[in-house]
Amino acid sequence: MTDHQFRLTILDPGTRVTLWTLTEHLQFAVLLGNRDKNFDQALAALVNDVKNIAGQPAATSPRR
Repeated sequence: MTDHQFRLTILDPGTRVTLWTLTEHLQFAVLLGNRDKNFDQALAALVNDVKNIAGQPAATSPRR
């Protein structure tokens, strides 16, 4: 059986050194609807991982 997964590698643009590698595995499903749901869940988890690494941007005060 194949292990389907999303893998995202984030590189430093100047040095091309790998900063982060994130992997999310998709659960196996036979039915198309379940495969679509598992695809969406794994992709959402990967996006959430990136958000956690990036953190929240600092709040800025409005200029006067």
